Amino acid sequence: MIDTLRADESLSDQKDINVGVDDMELLLSYLEAMGVADKVSFDLSLARGLDYYSGLIFEVSPKASTQVGSIAAGGRYDGLVGMYGKQPVPCVGISFGVDRIFTLLAAQRKRAHLSLSTRRMSSSWPLEARSLAAIFWNV
Repeated sequence: MIDTLRADESLSDQKDINVGVDDMELLLSYLEAMGVADKVSFDLSLARGLDYYSGLIFEVSPKASTQVGSIAAGGRYDGLVGMYGKQPVPCVGISFGVDRIFTLLAAQRKRAHLSLSTRRMSSSWPLEARSLAAIFWNV
């Protein structure tokens, strides 16, 4: 796919597209080095519903065809944090569909082994973190 995009003359003068292709090529080289490139596919028609993404976006889907859809999604959003502060901050993030993941696990009748890490977000965060941990302990 990358060779096809690079060979397309109508895209050769499109800076944003070329930066995206460079990002894809770099990501692919990392995936190959980790031995997982065969588990990843690129879909140029993928679109996230939020306009703050500024680069590569991604979705994580289970191997088996299920009714659940993607179980995680995210991408690059360099301008988002800078909207609320004085400095631009390059960012990449991902959100997990915990309900979807547990639905899949229940269907497979496997118990989830989960590590939970929290970060302080507000003065009430210790209480909120404990409440969140309790939810996962009871699964």
